[in-house]
Amino acid sequence: MAFAAIFTDAIAARDIALIRRRLLAETADAASTRQDVYSRSEVRYVSSVDAPKLRTQADEAAKKYRLLDTKIQQLNWLTELN
Repeated sequence: MAFAAIFTDAIAARDIALIRRRLLAETADAASTRQDVYSRSEVRYVSSVDAPKLRTQADEAAKKYRLLDTKIQQLNWLTELN
């Protein structure tokens, strides 16, 4: 029973890391999009978030995802079915 709880917690943590990475990467992509300005009277877009910092956080979440996924795969190979 305890093993199953730990295993499902690891799967949940892996899924959260994947969702977090996607969210951070998409936000960084949206923040770093360039807008073409054709005249001085056009509204200029200024990013209100730090895109490089978001990319660093996305990379950390991706690393966490890969580590958890590797551990889960290792447990799958080591676990014997009854």
